[in-house]
Amino acid sequence: MKAAARASCAWHRSSEAMARVKAEKTPQARKKLARELALPICKEVLAAVADPHRYLLATVTTPGELGTVANWQQHNMPDLVFKPGQELTRLRLRPTRCKQNGSGRA
Repeated sequence: MKAAARASCAWHRSSEAMARVKAEKTPQARKKLARELALPICKEVLAAVADPHRYLLATVTTPGELGTVANWQQHNMPDLVFKPGQELTRLRLRPTRCKQNGSGRA
């Protein structure tokens, strides 16, 4: 539960950072704030999401439990990882670790 709470807190900080980025008036200011504020928090979210995955996967012993992990991923990963990465990409940043395909290339 602590790991999930840490991921949730990091996601909240990410959402607040993106709101600040979107509130900036000029594209240059948005890009600068996104690079300096939102991108580092995006990386924190990725690190925070890894812990619940480790704990969830360590408990899997049946196909039903694996389904629970898949359900968690399908409901949480888009909001925690994919959408922030897409928003940063729209700002013309190259978030090397916030990509859905996991290739590490932006």
